[in-house]
Amino acid sequence: MSTGARRDAPTRHPRDIWGSAATIAVAAVALERSVSYGFKGKNQLVGPGLFPAIVAAALLLAGAAWAWQTWRSAVPESEEPIEWPDAGGTRRILLTAGALLAAGLLFDVVDFRLTIFAVTVVLLRFVFGRSLLLSAALGVVLAVICYLGLALGLGMVLPVFRW
Repeated sequence: MSTGARRDAPTRHPRDIWGSAATIAVAAVALERSVSYGFKGKNQLVGPGLFPAIVAAALLLAGAAWAWQTWRSAVPESEEPIEWPDAGGTRRILLTAGALLAAGLLFDVVDFRLTIFAVTVVLLRFVFGRSLLLSAALGVVLAVICYLGLALGLGMVLPVFRW
């Protein structure tokens, strides 16, 4: 057996093994949580768990496809080396994850419109570096669009406080 043939054989990269496993794990937890919310609403046609279940199922399929490609050693190698993000990139990743986690945890406690507004402002201001005025204006616009589309348009029951 020549060593040249062994060196040219495709390999399974650890980032693909761990990445596909993490994707499947996150998707499975998200799918389980969304199913517990229910697909059919009491006062509405669509339940609160339907859209998250669709997204989680798609993520689960993507993770399974990634794992299958990794198992078959069919994940193409990158032409350029993949580097870890610098300190600023890590900060932006953590801010995005923190903002979405806080929104998810506070969703039932805080007004829906305020949650959408706050996440939009945090992401635009601190992740994308937009001005505070533009971030706040787009936060208001997005909160209004989401409220009109989800609460009024689809009739979804959302945590909204009457002032």
